[in-house]
Amino acid sequence: MGLSVSLDIATRALQVQQLGVDVTAHNIANANTQGYSRQAVHFTAEVLAASGAGGGSTLLGESGRGVNASEIRRFRDQFVDFQIRDVLQLLGRYGAESQALAQAEVIVNEPTESGLGSLLANFWNSWRDLSNAPESAAARANVVAESGMLVTAIGRRHDQLRALQSDLDTEVQTIVAQINTLGAQIVDLNAQIVRMSAGGDNAGDLLDLRDLRLDDLSQLVNVTVTTRENGAISVLVGGRELVAGSQVYGLTTTPEPGNLGYHAVRWGADNVLTDVTSGKLFGLLQARDVSLVKPINDLNTLTAALITQVNAVHQTGFGLDNTTATDFFSGTDAADIAVNPTLVADANKIAAASGASLPGDASSALAIADLQQALTMNGGTGTFEDFYNSAVGRLGVSIQEARSLAQNQEFLRAHLQTLRESVACVNLDEEMTNLIKFQRAFEAAARLISVVDSMLETLINRVGLGGR
Repeated sequence: MGLSVSLDIATRALQVQQLGVDVTAHNIANANTQGYSRQAVHFTAEVLAASGAGGGSTLLGESGRGVNASEIRRFRDQFVDFQIRDVLQLLGRYGAESQALAQAEVIVNEPTESGLGSLLANFWNSWRDLSNAPESAAARANVVAESGMLVTAIGRRHDQLRALQSDLDTEVQTIVAQINTLGAQIVDLNAQIVRMSAGGDNAGDLLDLRDLRLDDLSQLVNVTVTTRENGAISVLVGGRELVAGSQVYGLTTTPEPGNLGYHAVRWGADNVLTDVTSGKLFGLLQARDVSLVKPINDLNTLTAALITQVNAVHQTGFGLDNTTATDFFSGTDAADIAVNPTLVADANKIAAASGASLPGDASSALAIADLQQALTMNGGTGTFEDFYNSAVGRLGVSIQEARSLAQNQEFLRAHLQTLRESVACVNLDEEMTNLIKFQRAFEAAARLISVVDSMLETLINRVGLGGR
């Protein structure tokens, strides 16, 4: 082997060790960068040329061609990545649903003095007070006042729950826009990764950025990821491609008249409904179309029964002015319930008596008060109070279930993130050790060049003397 070969080996060693220092410096610089995966140079012995091609001495055969850097490896556990994305989808779903139900819990505001349960009790008590003093103007005014507070609370709760649904619908549209944006970013990253990989450059940082975008996307919607031979990925939502290499097929939202005009999620290309089964988007849809519909329906059922039952009794009674056949409530459910304006204007028309010209009679008022304990709900098996408490209880169970599921997914995410970091995270102690290792190897390669230079100098000078 000639001295020129030794110089080549030393030169390559300098370059490779310098590359090791550069990669180590890159790791150290990104020790606190979110989503960064540590990198390392993979050293390999330089492959020997074919027999005799090296032109070296055949006394002992070829000794080798030194070192080379075959690749810059990126430390990443793809299996853990898949697991994290599965968990992120569920975390996004239950987190969104839990947050929506928590807002509903604030709206319901039970058990408190201003809650609907207390206002219902005050409403029945006002009728009971009226039955004890049917000619009392104060008792009649109290019935109107308590009834007014009750219907106001019912209407406010209904409007707030509907407003919450509308807010969720707006957020659905926002999430769809975010999904499309992330899809476009992944397509752009695909193109850069393919181009860099084809040119032999290290695309590790771009791969990290793409994985971050996939994590973000996973939290929004159910996705499946497949990797192509050229390094690009395809992203499927519900079995249909959102990202296909260099193409993105966006989602859109369209108002659905059959669902109060709330928006459905469809594919932009052909308006087909998107099969959304997880992620924050699904959680928002589930909260808007299922979780919040239950308390609204319960409120409407309770209110409709209250209107029907109270009006049925009140229509048979007589006011102090012998007014009869009068509805106490107007409206049909929680959206439009109100106290009859005629009674608000003149409380003497409240039908407390069971017959005409019976000012001291309170049979009708007592019958309305007794509705509090009547089995008028759940098919004649429960009272108004039983139905309402069950409705509040169901909402509470839904809230606790969503919170528990969200907390469980967060625990799993934290555990898997720890596993991911154990592989991909930069260890500064390890990097400092590598830095010293590469530094010493670089110094040794430089020393080798110095030695070969000295040998060449000796050879040249002696050859020169021999020719004199």
